[in-house]
Amino acid sequence: MADYERYLNESGHPARIVALAKEILKLRQMLWRSHGHKGMYGDDGEMQCGECAKEYGFWDWKRTDINEVESKIQTANLKKFSEKKGK
Repeated sequence: MADYERYLNESGHPARIVALAKEILKLRQMLWRSHGHKGMYGDDGEMQCGECAKEYGFWDWKRTDINEVESKIQTANLKKFSEKKGK
């Protein structure tokens, strides 16, 4: 993450754009950290998940289009709900 933040700080973009990009990154980090899987990989600034790749066809919480992330979260929640309902 530090490299990305350094890039933002040195990008020459207006301060408000940099601040918004940092907020978006922080929200993605919060989603990634709390999404409930154990196959997470992030030691080099990445936000990836092996379980998401296997179950939902995506793994990169940092670069995947946010609409796709939202769709996959909804799919995962529906799956969890139907599994609970079936028990």
